Amino acid sequence: MAFPPITENVGQSRVSRKAILLTGVIALAVAAGAVGIAQRFPIDGTTAGTIAPAQRYIAPQVGDADITLGDTSVPRLMQTDAFEVMARNPSFRSLAADPGFSALAQNSQAMAIMAANPKAFAQLAKSPEAFARLAAHAQAIANDAGASAQAQGEMFAAMATNAKAFEAFSGNAAAFSDVAASPAFFAAISRYPQAMNAIALNAEAFKQFARNPAAFQKAAAEANMPEMRSAASSFRSLARDSAAMTQVTNNADAFARMAARSVAFASFARNTAAFNAALNSQALDAMARSAAAFRAAAARPEALASMARSASAFSSQLRASSAANAVSMASEAQVAKAIAANSAAFSAMAANPAAFAEMASHAAFYSALSRYPEALNAMSLDASAFASFAKNPAAFQKAAAEASMPQMRSAANSFQALARDSAAIATLSADASAFSSFARQAVAFNALARNAAAMRLATNAQTMDVMARNAAAFRSAAADAASLSAMVRSADAFSSQARSAAAMSANAQVAAMVAASPQAFAMMQSNPQAFSQLARQPQALATFARNASAVSQLAQSQAFASLIANPAFAAAAQSPSFAEAISGAR
Repeated sequence: MAFPPITENVGQSRVSRKAILLTGVIALAVAAGAVGIAQRFPIDGTTAGTIAPAQRYIAPQVGDADITLGDTSVPRLMQTDAFEVMARNPSFRSLAADPGFSALAQNSQAMAIMAANPKAFAQLAKSPEAFARLAAHAQAIANDAGASAQAQGEMFAAMATNAKAFEAFSGNAAAFSDVAASPAFFAAISRYPQAMNAIALNAEAFKQFARNPAAFQKAAAEANMPEMRSAASSFRSLARDSAAMTQVTNNADAFARMAARSVAFASFARNTAAFNAALNSQALDAMARSAAAFRAAAARPEALASMARSASAFSSQLRASSAANAVSMASEAQVAKAIAANSAAFSAMAANPAAFAEMASHAAFYSALSRYPEALNAMSLDASAFASFAKNPAAFQKAAAEASMPQMRSAANSFQALARDSAAIATLSADASAFSSFARQAVAFNALARNAAAMRLATNAQTMDVMARNAAAFRSAAADAASLSAMVRSADAFSSQARSAAAMSANAQVAAMVAASPQAFAMMQSNPQAFSQLARQPQALATFARNASAVSQLAQSQAFASLIANPAFAAAAQSPSFAEAISGAR
């Protein structure tokens, strides 16, 4: 059956329609709620862009092979604008005609994530065995609290707020790795810097205490070793510190590790300035509070040193962007932890510095809107149309309740739900000036909204909430949009390095696979369960590999995003009616 011409444009819709509101949220499977890719999709059965008036598709007679008795989800999906647009899209028709399309469609969550960066997966999808091993490893790491996004965020904050110490550490990767493996041990001794220096200069002589830490306390109390005499007072003070001695006793194997790297520690200790900067108690206490994360990273000394350099760069960029506001250590830690724990989402924001700075400046405003992604997307496509509400926010609630503006009609249900949310409306009214600043960045937001994958990722509600909880710190950082984006790139580099370090817990072959496909592996970690399911479908992987170019084009389409996020998409892909409609569209 032929359809009248339909386009997917940015502009005003000339039709209004009743939408079927379908709920579908992709859960992030990284520990501690870390944010990942493709976390939220438009799911109200419409596209976020404008769809011209069109005759609805009337499907052939639906039989038992299509749906179960009473289930109307597939016919409803085929009545949406998203379906109509995709039915005429050459790239989608080509993908849908592939013999493995139905298998791929059964894994729509993984498909959506892969669509955000098809180049990263194109080669990997050609090797089902490698894909499966990486997916399994991503699942294992996601279950490891030491490698969770939350733990990484805390680790990054520790490094960023003690940048000078960790920058000094980065110059001696071997020593840094040992300290990271036993931070409580070093934190205890570092309170007695002369003793710490003497041990580092003569690590081999202290190896004996790994098996007999009580003997260390006795020797320190008497300063009876030749290596102790130059710092006798410091050792005696350490011996009297019961809390410190408890940590030394509980982590006595660190004596043996230091001895194994005696040359590295001696070299480090002879550089007094660097040694004192690195082994200060504040930095080591921060390491001890994130001990599991530091231990996990200690397996790769060079990666750990690179992570420290990324954290140092972040700190410099934050302080430069916030110089006029004299950013506090607490604020720096909040921003560092938030960005590192949600690095994928913030990376999507960083690609559009102007929009990112605007959202950071009015975090609560955008957090309220992010719960209604279709409404936020529609507003972003034509931000200037909403400028007038800066002086009259009550008028916005009335307009949203009626979906009375042309820009609202393609997401009417979403706007009406927003209007009924009294808490969200109160937040918007409290910062109504954001409507005006939003309009001033209309070009930036339009560009973001037209990239469906980036828009979903950058404006997901969880990330917006993180920004809102740390609003003052983000407002301070937003003073310089370029620096804010640079900070995110540093945090993202840190996260990639942390994932790479965690991957070393696997065998060498898997570690090599991670190193060869770092972007793909990072995306797998955002939803490892979905990728584990996909790994069991080699036909689906082959389909993606054959159609990577088509998927790359489709990833830019709001209609595609809406269609694959529809809960009925998997069932529809197996329906003869769906296949007939796609093949018959012109």
